[in-house]
Amino acid sequence: MKYRSLTYLIIVTIVFVPGQSFAEDLKGKVVFVGKHDELTPAVGIDVVINETGDSGKTKAGGLFRISLPQRLKARGSVTLSVWKSGWVIQYPLDGETPIPTNLDTLIHVRLVPKGSKKLWSADRIEKFIRDTADKAKEQFRASGRPQTPDFARYIKDWAAWYGLSPQQAREEIAKWASEAEEKHDLYRLGLAAYARKNFGGASNFFETSAEEKLRLAQEASSSAQRFSEEAIRDFQLAGNAHLSNHRFDQALVNYQRARELTPPADQPYRWAYLTVLMGIVEHEIGIRAEGKQIQNHLDNSASAYRTALKVFTRETFPQAWAWTHTNLGDVLRNQGIRTFGEGGASLLAQALAAHHEALTVFTKEASPYDWAWTQTSLALVLYTQSASSKGEDSTSLLTQAVAAHRAALTVFTKQALPQDWAKTQINLGDVLGHQGAHIAGDNHDFLLSKSIEAYRAALTVFTKETFPQHWATAQSNLGHVLYHQATHADSETRTSLFSQALEAYHDALTVFTKEVFPQNWATTQVQLGNTLRDHGTLTRGETGVLLQSQAIAAYQAALAVLPKDGLLWSLTKYNLFLAQRSQEFHRRLNHANRETPH
Repeated sequence: MKYRSLTYLIIVTIVFVPGQSFAEDLKGKVVFVGKHDELTPAVGIDVVINETGDSGKTKAGGLFRISLPQRLKARGSVTLSVWKSGWVIQYPLDGETPIPTNLDTLIHVRLVPKGSKKLWSADRIEKFIRDTADKAKEQFRASGRPQTPDFARYIKDWAAWYGLSPQQAREEIAKWASEAEEKHDLYRLGLAAYARKNFGGASNFFETSAEEKLRLAQEASSSAQRFSEEAIRDFQLAGNAHLSNHRFDQALVNYQRARELTPPADQPYRWAYLTVLMGIVEHEIGIRAEGKQIQNHLDNSASAYRTALKVFTRETFPQAWAWTHTNLGDVLRNQGIRTFGEGGASLLAQALAAHHEALTVFTKEASPYDWAWTQTSLALVLYTQSASSKGEDSTSLLTQAVAAHRAALTVFTKQALPQDWAKTQINLGDVLGHQGAHIAGDNHDFLLSKSIEAYRAALTVFTKETFPQHWATAQSNLGHVLYHQATHADSETRTSLFSQALEAYHDALTVFTKEVFPQNWATTQVQLGNTLRDHGTLTRGETGVLLQSQAIAAYQAALAVLPKDGLLWSLTKYNLFLAQRSQEFHRRLNHANRETPH
């Protein structure tokens, strides 16, 4: 459930890993479903409880039994996997099933061939859309720039798992959505709107559905519990839809309403889960707010996580405890960045401690994905701490940050998780570039080269067409490192490096436009100006004067957007002064050279 990012999400599946305790047996039966719905017992097949890794092999009649730890029983549900080449679970949907109150009751697992038309049921498509609405929150990991969710990734994975093509999946989803739109079920209309990326419409349908369910709950006492549950569900889905539509304020309202309906004494896990969702949204609002509202929302976020941790204890819900600590670490880092002096240092130290706590549960062996994301979050804190440190302390922190990113890359491989791999490459490039820019000698060139290598690796995944913002970020950061390389290069390679840096900045500005991303545009203009100024300073003749003119134009453009009370505005104003002086010096030098007899 965590929104992490490498310069900014995403969602972590809530998985409860029970400790060793007294266990009973979960019992069930696995059958193959034939073309004409004939049922054949599946014998000799492994059935696994995903949450624990416990398994059992089916015997005669397709019957199985698996050890069920007592603490997992309290969770109320499990997810089963059945490993049989060419076959997938038809029911229960995605293997997710309630744990029977009476454990002598059999769980019936039906297997169908991959690609079977029996998989195209309305309930499966509805569940996929619900799950996608939840997974789409990944884009907000660690507070990234919001983008319209791309469902292609989820459709592709979903279709591949069930032996279908993405095109088939899209057609069936579209067909289901069209049929749902002809009916008057607000919940299904909301799902259909979400599937069509009409997030505004989806949130309206879910909110209306939730209100209607709430009204029915209040009027019909005999059905109150069921309708309340559905209202909670629909308010939460409305929040998810608003989140995907970047309407963070409305997402917060809906999560709050869902939590208000959830009795903490009777449903502590769900209540704490909704509290974490509120913390995530408060974090997103905080990093986009201004003035005092920034810290207010970040404080609310940290408070929400700490409240949830009163329920999510390490002993009772270790996985939830761990990912809540990772979320807490992320918001503490953002608080620390915005707090001067000892207060900021203390917040960063708390952030570091929170991530280390999470890593006591998220091990590479047991939870590789969560472990890798926590490593990236840890690296970001170390990198931030290095900026306010000096000498060996700074060097040590940067070295630790590099090690954490490289550790994450042992899980985030290009083949398995290309987007996560590319984001981590960008973050790794940032740290290596910072290292290289602040040391001299052979290591300087080596580290900057490794930084460039990391950015260019990321650009093999983040193309302008598919991931424009990530592409532009990588281009801008690449330009910055090329600029540092150029300022320390010999005259033979300097011009080429400056030209490459300028090209990278100009590429970034094709996405970071003044109208859509004014702050990114202004920051890139400043970096462009710095490169043009230094390139011009080291270039003789009219070309040097022209480069200084372009630098002056870039600085002036940035100053028109940057807030005047900010440090960057002051630095840019000073750089503009330097560029103007350098331009005048070059003009006089050129004039003197023309008048000097040869």
